[in-house]
This record gives sequence, C-alpha cells and structure tokens, in this order.
Amino acid sequence: MVNMHCSTGYSLMTRLSRKLESIWYTSKKPNVVLRLLALCFGLLSGVRKQLYSLGVLRQIKIDVPIIVVGNINVGGTGKTPVTLWLAGILQKQGKLVGIISRGYGGSRSRREPILVSKNSNAEEVGDESLYLARESGAIVCVCVNKVRAAETLVSKGADIIIADDGLQHYPLARDFEILIIDASRGFGNGYLLPAGPLRERPETIQSFDYVLINGDDGNFEHQRLKGTRWAKFRLLDETVESLNKQSRESISFFSESDVLALAGIGNQERFYKSLKDHGIIVQPVPVDDHGKVNLFNLRKGSDLPILMTPKDAVKYDHEFPNNSWLVQPTISFDNESELIDIMKQLVSKNSEID
Repeated sequence: MVNMHCSTGYSLMTRLSRKLESIWYTSKKPNVVLRLLALCFGLLSGVRKQLYSLGVLRQIKIDVPIIVVGNINVGGTGKTPVTLWLAGILQKQGKLVGIISRGYGGSRSRREPILVSKNSNAEEVGDESLYLARESGAIVCVCVNKVRAAETLVSKGADIIIADDGLQHYPLARDFEILIIDASRGFGNGYLLPAGPLRERPETIQSFDYVLINGDDGNFEHQRLKGTRWAKFRLLDETVESLNKQSRESISFFSESDVLALAGIGNQERFYKSLKDHGIIVQPVPVDDHGKVNLFNLRKGSDLPILMTPKDAVKYDHEFPNNSWLVQPTISFDNESELIDIMKQLVSKNSEID
C-alpha cells in the first residue's frame, strides 16, 4: 500500500466539492437552504443570459469563426480531448487554429492575455493550456476575458478559434456551440448550483448547435436529445507511454497489477474506472483538480508503477521517478463524419464571406 503522507492530500475546497457531489449525484433531495440558493442563482444567471440575448448587454463579434466547447455541469466532461480533435480536423482543412484556454491552476494573472508555448511552465499558465499547446499545434491563449484572448489570437493570424469552455461567457459572440455531457453523471439531481451540479437548466440543451455524449454507461436520459443534433464519443485508454524511456505498451501490460493512479482532473473517477475496466488494481493518489504532488516523495513510499493522465504529466517538467507512465487516451466517435462535415461547412461559409 502507498504511504499517503507522500502527498499533501485533498484541500479544503476539494473536500467541500466532494461533499456537494455526494448530494448532487444521489436521489436525495438537497436541503432547503441549498434549494433557495439555487433559485437565486437561476434567476440571476437567467436574467444575465437574457440581457445578452436581447442585446441589452453587448456581445463582441470577432472577425473569424468562434466555436465554443463546454458543458452545463461543473466538473470534467471531456472538453479538452474534443478540443484537440476539433483542432486537428480544422488544421487538415488548412486553417491556423487558435485555442482559448481557461488557464486554471496557473499562478500568473489571467487578466492579461498570455500566449502559451510548448516550453511554458504549467505552474504559471495551467496544466490544460500547456497540454493543449503541446498536443494541438494550435496557438493557445489564456485569459479570463475571452474576447481579449480571441482578439490576441486573431492578431497572431488565427483563422478560426476554439474556446475550451466558455458556454456561459456571453460577451464573446460565437458561431457554433458544442455541449458535452458525461453519460455516467448525466445532469445529476437536476438542480442548479449549489443544490446541484448545473450552471444552466437542463431544458437549455435544445439551444446548442450540437451535443456530444461522453460514454454510454450511465444516467443520461436520451429523450432529452429530441430535436437536437448529437452523437456519442468515448475516451479510450488503450496505450501507456513510459515517462522515463522511449517505450510504449498496451494498457493490458498492467492488467492484474497494482498501480498508483494520479489524476489531478475534474472527474477522477472516470480515469480510475477506465483503469479498472482493464483489470488494473488502482490505488488512487490524493490530489486536487489541477493539483500536483511530489512524485519523488511518492516513490519513496511505494515502488508501484505510477500511471497518470496527460494533464498531470505536463506539470512535472519532464522530471519523473522510475516506473512512471502516461496513459494516452484516444477519442472515438459513433458518427464523426457528421461533425466533420459541419466543420467544413463552417469554414466554407466563412471563406465565402471573406
């Protein structure tokens, strides 16, 4: 067993989040205080959205197409892999892609646009943005103000922009919205924050241009998709890459073996489940979303293999103890041709306008 003193454990914020999730993803009704707060949140967020819709509050239109990938749940749903896939599709059409990333976990102020390179530091710019910069071949910009981020990307030559997250960032006008839903979690108890996990009411699903369902193993009610364009996708963890030497193995290499699983991501349980589905005996390493542990202290407490997500691997600046492995996901769509055609039409339409 791993000595858990090797990591810092979970922060107060993470423990609070997990406490709320124990309410959000059960059939138990939230208490009256949480429901009243959710009612206030719904009224305020609904009015804000309506003000932008009516033009009372101004949306800024950028000169290139804007695609927003996001969710109406808090927590991880698979936005970043979809963003990478979209960037690849658009690059195959000869486009210079810009990506707006949240930059969560980074120490640098996100009030001013920050361009992220492959050599940036995850502690400064955030793990997600660095992962995107290294894997996408796109121009990546971090900024709280997504309009300013988009303007910066256009100034650097971007032909088309993907906002990784930002469905509720209404000041930035968008040409295409993709909603992602985790099938295993669905909409939880169906309540808005903080009584439930939702930023918007489930009925808004009809307003998005396309809906992607991550997985098919869960609690999502597919009748909600009536009248929408949608498809399923899966994140397949099938290969592992050594972080110490140039070698790659099938994930089945670790079947029936104990491993330390490191997942500083929004939905840790999905990563653990994926490993368990391959017969791997998982010992989770306590770490916050976007958090970091001392890998060498972790190694002192256990000689088990350390398996981690790509977002974790970028945090450690290529310094890993022996027997450290990256679990490399691939994305598989049930109907990717439809979404590819939609992207081609979006690019073609913009070219005609130009």
